Amino acid sequence: MAILEDKQILAYCRHNDEASLIYPFHESLLQPCSYDVCLGEVYMTERLWPFRPVDPWDKKWRERRASNGKIVVWPKQLILASTIERVRLTGRVCARVTGRSTLGRSGIAVHATADHVDPGYRGNLTLQIHNLGWTPIVLRVGMPIAQVIFAQTEFMPRATYGSPGLGSAYQDQSGPAVAARV
Repeated sequence: MAILEDKQILAYCRHNDEASLIYPFHESLLQPCSYDVCLGEVYMTERLWPFRPVDPWDKKWRERRASNGKIVVWPKQLILASTIERVRLTGRVCARVTGRSTLGRSGIAVHATADHVDPGYRGNLTLQIHNLGWTPIVLRVGMPIAQVIFAQTEFMPRATYGSPGLGSAYQDQSGPAVAARV
């Protein structure tokens, strides 16, 4: 598996349309071997937060919209948010979502465990944003929130995300998605 570099990512996004690897695509967000994705306006908070035990399958989430373009993440709080961009991974391209060092130094993590995106996936990326610090942190809609590293597999997988029988619960998701029972 080889990581895609900027020229390859640019080639996958040259038309800047729904069929592109990333849409909308802005060359200013392209890095040498990754692409910075931006924070969307809609996010989800746990209704029971804080201090109540929660079953991951029965979690109750409340959908919210950023207030004046800002989202406040309280100390130790987890929110689900999504990227403005949609990704469309071809049969041999997979991706990894990771944090940006600037936000990490402020105490923000952008994924708990779900950093891998399989070939064939289409949709917005859900981010599990966690404030690891002890002070509230303000995030702004449209700010670069994470980076996506794309890689190309050597061979075509037997089946891609979204193929029948795989239980691809998040295919074509729009906005943040809560846990799906598959």
